[in-house]
Amino acid sequence: MSVTERFYGANTAGTGRAIQDFGLTDLKGNYQYTAKLRAKGLLVVVFYATESAPSVRALEVVQSWAADLPTQKWTALGVGNGDRAELVQFAEAHGLDGLVSLHPGRA
Repeated sequence: MSVTERFYGANTAGTGRAIQDFGLTDLKGNYQYTAKLRAKGLLVVVFYATESAPSVRALEVVQSWAADLPTQKWTALGVGNGDRAELVQFAEAHGLDGLVSLHPGRA
């Protein structure tokens, strides 16, 4: 049993394992489901906290890296904390227009 599994349970992803599919609402109000997005090609998921500088840097790096890939072959998701208005403001302030930003469903 891996350290990750010991702390977070058997449904966590580790090296070479896929996460369990999930769905959340994006900042435009559309429902996004990982199983559908994975069928398109590469799926990158970044969980972030708006107040965390390393989170901001990770999002910027993913967007920069993915900017050179054809958009029909990948999707980058940013799953953030906070309400929709806060996350919209955060994405705009940091120029994160290449990511599909999701929120946990709070108004």
